[in-house]
Amino acid sequence: MEFTGADDIAAPLARVYELLTDFEHFERQAIRRGVDVNRIGAAGDGLQGLAWESRFSLRGRARKVRLDLVRVDPPSLLGFAAVSQGMKATMDIELIALSSSRTRMTVKLGIEARTFSGRLMLQPLRLGQRKAMRRFNRRIQDFARALEERA
Repeated sequence: MEFTGADDIAAPLARVYELLTDFEHFERQAIRRGVDVNRIGAAGDGLQGLAWESRFSLRGRARKVRLDLVRVDPPSLLGFAAVSQGMKATMDIELIALSSSRTRMTVKLGIEARTFSGRLMLQPLRLGQRKAMRRFNRRIQDFARALEERA
């Protein structure tokens, strides 16, 4: 299952990329929401090879997800891969400079079930695909506004 969303941000491309690679900020946000986050790899060694292991509760069950930064092409592309017990996902964030003070962010998310229980978790998304796509686009817009405010 694939989702794609895009939004324009009133900030220069370099600044948006800098905000997207501020992983400490995103780690703190996750911790505030009750997620146990452990970074694998040091931030000083560059971005390549960074990964995170996280544990959280979703729908009453403990979940464990590993997130790897798999593609880095500064300042225009970040690619992530996530693996959990029953699913795997890929996400690409692409940045395009529209002008010196405007950037378009495009997010592509692919989710794939690896087990029967993973397929059961994805089934409601498939049945309500339009609603899920609208929610995804709304979240991308909210994320873009948050980046704009931080810029």
